[in-house]
Amino acid sequence: MQKLPDRYILLYMILLARLKLLFIFLVTLFFLNGCATEPYLEVKKEKLSILSTTIMIGDIVSYIGGDKIESNVLISRELDPHSYEFVKGDDEKLLDADLIFYNGLGLEHGGSVRRFLKKSLNSYALGDELSTRNPALLIYLDNVPDPHIWMDVSIWQKVAELITEILIKKDPLHSAYFLERSVDLQKKYAQLHQVVHKKITEIPLKKRYLVTSHDAFNYFARAYFGSDWQKRVLAPEGLAPDGQISLQGLRLIINQMKEHNIQVVFPEAYVSPDPLRKIQESAEFEGLVVKISRDSLYSDSLPEGGDYQGMILYNAGVIHDNLAR
Repeated sequence: MQKLPDRYILLYMILLARLKLLFIFLVTLFFLNGCATEPYLEVKKEKLSILSTTIMIGDIVSYIGGDKIESNVLISRELDPHSYEFVKGDDEKLLDADLIFYNGLGLEHGGSVRRFLKKSLNSYALGDELSTRNPALLIYLDNVPDPHIWMDVSIWQKVAELITEILIKKDPLHSAYFLERSVDLQKKYAQLHQVVHKKITEIPLKKRYLVTSHDAFNYFARAYFGSDWQKRVLAPEGLAPDGQISLQGLRLIINQMKEHNIQVVFPEAYVSPDPLRKIQESAEFEGLVVKISRDSLYSDSLPEGGDYQGMILYNAGVIHDNLAR
C-alpha cells in the first residue's frame, strides 16, 4: 500500500485536533448554558403561576394545585369584587400569570378588570362556563344572572371539577396529583353540603327567613331553605352592595317582615349596615321588634385566616343560632 506524504498526515492531525477542540467547546457551552438557565426554568416552567380574582376561587386553586403551582389572589378579602378596579402592582400579577380564573356572571364588573379579563387569552370565566354546560344552575334576578354561585356548595363542587379540568390540560405532567387532590376536595364539599342542609333544616319552617344587606344568598336559600326559597330571602340592595334602597323596596320588605313575623336581620362583613338600620327603624316605627344580628355573615369574601368551608359552616351556624330559637 502506498504511503501518504508526511504533509497530508500532518494536515489530517491538525484537522482532527481542531475538530476535538470544537467538540469540547460545544459541550462546554451547552453545559454552561444549562447551568445558567436551570434556576430560571425551575421558577418559570416547573410551577404554573395562577391568579384568581376572588379569595373563594383562590381557595379551590390552592387546594387542588398544592405545591405544584404558585397561587395568588387579585382582590383581597376586605374589598368588594363587584366594583374592584386595578391598582398599582396588579399589572405584575396579571402578566406573570399562566392562568387567570375569575367568577364571571358579571361579578367582576369594574371597568378596567372586565376589559382585561375579556381580552386575555389565558383567562377562564368559571361561572359562564358552568352556565353554558348547565343553564339550570343559574338564578336570574330581573333577567340578570346572580353571580354568587359559591353560596351553594353543590355548585361550588362543580367549579372545583372545572378548575381541575383546566389545570390538567395546562399541566398534564401533574394530572394525577391534581386529580387526587380534587377528588379529596370534592368529598369534603359533598360532606359540607349535607352538614349545612341538616343545620338549616333544624330551623322551624315558620322562622326560616333571611334578611341580609344585599342579594348574595339566593343560591344558599335555594339549596338549603326549601322549595319555596324565593319568598324566604330578602335584601334591600341588589346583586351588588352599592345600590340605594328605594322607598318601594323598603315598603315591600317591611310588609313581608310583618307578615312572617321576621325579627332578625343579618349584616354582612365589609358591607355597610346602613340599609339594615333603615329597615330596623322603619319596622320598629310600625310596632315590629327587630334586632340586627351581632355576628355578620360573609358573602363576597372569607373570614380572616379562614377558608371556604369554614365560611359556609360559620354562616350556617350564625343563621341557625339566630333563627332556631
